[in-house]
Amino acid sequence: MQDRIEFLKTIDFLTGAPSELIERIAHSIEVIALPRGREVLADGTVGNSMYFIEDGEVRLEKRGQVLLSRQKGEYIGEMALVDDAPRSAAAVAATDVRLLRWNKDAFKDTLVRNGQIAIQVCRAFSAKIRESVESTTRFKQDLERAIQVQRAMLPEGKFNNKVIDLAAYCVQADEVGGDYYDFLIFDDGQVAVMIADAQGHGFSAALLVAMLKTRLHSQIRRGRSSESVMNALNQTLMENIDDVQMAACCYILIDPEIRKFSFCGAGHIPQYHYCSDTDRLDKLKSENLLLGVPNQNQTAFRAESRSWNPDDLIILCTDGITETRNTSEEEFGHDRLEELILRYKHRKPHEIQENLLRYLEEFHGSKVFDDDVTVLVARLR
Repeated sequence: MQDRIEFLKTIDFLTGAPSELIERIAHSIEVIALPRGREVLADGTVGNSMYFIEDGEVRLEKRGQVLLSRQKGEYIGEMALVDDAPRSAAAVAATDVRLLRWNKDAFKDTLVRNGQIAIQVCRAFSAKIRESVESTTRFKQDLERAIQVQRAMLPEGKFNNKVIDLAAYCVQADEVGGDYYDFLIFDDGQVAVMIADAQGHGFSAALLVAMLKTRLHSQIRRGRSSESVMNALNQTLMENIDDVQMAACCYILIDPEIRKFSFCGAGHIPQYHYCSDTDRLDKLKSENLLLGVPNQNQTAFRAESRSWNPDDLIILCTDGITETRNTSEEEFGHDRLEELILRYKHRKPHEIQENLLRYLEEFHGSKVFDDDVTVLVARLR
């Protein structure tokens, strides 16, 4: 307890406070120990406590971007003591941390007992606000740059040639997100399409997406087979991400000369092949692990091959579609998705895509989704 009292005496607005008051605060606080990576405070939630950092480091984050870091001897969440507004950022343990939680009632009791501390609190909190304003300005500038970069990463949403008629669309839950689609046209007539869903959303997911796109385009020059591409993408995540960060992905290589396509999936992204000659919708299933699973650098991603006929469809979606919920917390699910695909199977790809998104918005009750939503529809010729 004495060590805790001495620690509290180092806090800026408690410097010079009477020893009996410091001791009273020391007895009123709650000790919390959290491991590295654990969320301390959630963005947008209303709190009633602040936290002194007795040991370790805490990051303040907004949409995956680090705004500030707080070290031993500093504090976070202080505005919750003076207002009931939602927290403006998340706080995440950058290391193992030990925190001292001081709630609003105990804080008010302290102000009543020592009015001089109120002045020191105002000075300390004002300094924090000025620092927050500066970091928010930097964040907005970085966010605008990130939005521009991510928009540039996605190709045009429509493409049409003698092999394929394609339409794709991506709706991010935040300004930047973790969904990504791509398609590549080769001189020999082959076409590659890919869709990916990085873990989470925000800046960290967008960074992962940028790495996947860069590796995809570099790998294509060496070899475009499904297995080689997926293994290269997996290796990229294993080698370059310090924290565990994974991605679901599906890569398809279409060969018009032999009327076959190979597909390789990582994780459980909804993937479909509509066979026009049998009027059947098949789910393209894969048993492969997600990209970036820890300790799985030697994973062999297995691909499968399917024949196709003119007028067949390939439909790729991220799970933001199937996991979208309505006001009753019911998921959109695979059944609704499959029913809509079959209902609009004879429409043009962009019309199929537009109708899927329209029904999803009606089901959800809003055009703003809780997760990134991406759909790619391709008709083979």
